[in-house]
Amino acid sequence: MTSARVVAEPLAASAQRQRARRELALAVVLSVLGGALALFAASRQWWVEQAARPAPLPPVRHIITGKEVAPWASAMGLVALAGAAALVATAKRGRLLVGLIVTGAGLAAALAGIVGLIAEPEAGVQRLDLALFWPVSLAAAGALITSTGVLTVLRFRRWQTNQAVMSAQYEAPGTPLRTRSLATGSHSISSDPTVLWDSLDRGIDPTQPPPDRHDGDSS
Repeated sequence: MTSARVVAEPLAASAQRQRARRELALAVVLSVLGGALALFAASRQWWVEQAARPAPLPPVRHIITGKEVAPWASAMGLVALAGAAALVATAKRGRLLVGLIVTGAGLAAALAGIVGLIAEPEAGVQRLDLALFWPVSLAAAGALITSTGVLTVLRFRRWQTNQAVMSAQYEAPGTPLRTRSLATGSHSISSDPTVLWDSLDRGIDPTQPPPDRHDGDSS
């Protein structure tokens, strides 16, 4: 029973780590997609403003992009892209801070898209070639970025980094043990899921004692 439980623990821990990696990968992808879409949508032409002038002068036409309607939109896209990299590079509280910043950036980007949808032309200015697709796209980008931040804030504690896993396997001698051991006869079995799963990956049964190193020695 003890051996079966010891083998099952690393399997469950591995499944949990895989879920955490998928969640982290999803957050990174959403942040990249949202940031790239926000940058692109903000740089597009949203409409053309035409103002009449006294005859015989022709009317003045001015192309309006998302950057002119909401100057902060492009910056929020850059924040989202930087946040995607920061999610991979940071851990725990650092990821929480990244999640909060990305959430704020997403809300600001969504607000920029909404501003483009509800903005009214100035008096005496006619609005032509209205392209609602780009303000809507910017609002959608803000929603993607916001979902990344919210996901990070809610799940950042489960996203263990590879550096943390490696440090658990290679602790310096004398470091206090953070995991208990299960004794089976004269053989002590580590209950650290990381160590047990590493043994299974190498084809070693963690419930069996290690081979005698002196078996192949000649006298």
